[in-house]
Amino acid sequence: MSETKSTWIRATGLWANERNGRKYLSSKIGGIRGLIFPNEHRRGEKDPTHALCIGHARNRPDQGDAEGNDGAPF
Repeated sequence: MSETKSTWIRATGLWANERNGRKYLSSKIGGIRGLIFPNEHRRGEKDPTHALCIGHARNRPDQGDAEGNDGAPF
């Protein structure tokens, strides 16, 4: 059996943020916004440590900048 070499492609950068005492990572790829939060409902080692939430990026002048540093939903 031959081993296939996997290729990793850097999709975007992530920005560390904190709001109301909660830390999260944010990013934006085209018209998609991504937020990564610690999993506060984790019960054991088999549960994921973080959750990725995605949605449409909003281009509102009162929310963040073009690099994805926009507000979290809390």
